[in-house]
Amino acid sequence: MKFNLRTQRAIWGLIFVSPWILGTALLFAWPIMRTILLSFQDVTDLMNLQTEWVGLKHYLEIVQSDVDFLPALARTLRDLVLNVPLILVFSMMMAVLLQGVTRGQLILRAVFFLPVIVASGGVIKEVIRAGAATDMVSTTIQTFQRATVASDIQSTLVVAPVQIIVDRLSLIVWHTGVQILLFTAGLNSIPEHLYEAARVDGASPWESFWKITLPMISPVIVIAMIYTYVDLFSDPLNPVVEYIMQLTFGPLRLGFGAAMSVVYFALVFLLVGLTLRMMSNAVFHLGERG
Repeated sequence: MKFNLRTQRAIWGLIFVSPWILGTALLFAWPIMRTILLSFQDVTDLMNLQTEWVGLKHYLEIVQSDVDFLPALARTLRDLVLNVPLILVFSMMMAVLLQGVTRGQLILRAVFFLPVIVASGGVIKEVIRAGAATDMVSTTIQTFQRATVASDIQSTLVVAPVQIIVDRLSLIVWHTGVQILLFTAGLNSIPEHLYEAARVDGASPWESFWKITLPMISPVIVIAMIYTYVDLFSDPLNPVVEYIMQLTFGPLRLGFGAAMSVVYFALVFLLVGLTLRMMSNAVFHLGERG
């Protein structure tokens, strides 16, 4: 049987992602189903894993009784709105700057990617507890305040936004390693003849960026955005993740923790789906006719 080019590409794509699909089905599908089932139960005997069906009790408790989960969720969403644009913009800027480096580009990529390996999981929590980011921010702000000769009110108005930005940048830099590699790969995939044609037509580098670079890497932007969502939502410093871990493994309220995990997972899934839906019309694919 002879397949057309589109079908052949689809088949090869399925072949390449089949290990991931198989691993997800075997290693993630069952735990997710078990967590959903546990959210409707109470564990009565932890040693023998005896459970009791309680229906929607835990979900009602989240909405009606728990006073910490929803505020933690609101803080997480607020941080997401602020951090995602900063991470994407910083990553794209670094990738564009790395494109202009002729020597040592691999070393610079490794430097930016190193925090992904070193400062992950419990390591980054210990770094934050040791005050690494806080000390850097305090030193920066103190220096800035000493250089400010305005009144106290003016100093507060100027310093406060700078402090917020610097405080976030200390963590944002640790979340940009993968995104920089994604944007670098996207920039390398842009045909050089497009820039040559733009230069012949008299386009400036700024115009080439907005008319060529940005549309051509729009699929990479979506991928980087989704990755950033998942990375921030699963970050060990995330208030919701910390609260679920403390409540689940502290008093061992496994059913209630499972219910919060299901709500959290549903929110992440909904946000990713909405992002893909809204960004689908803004993505440009080379060779498409529209």
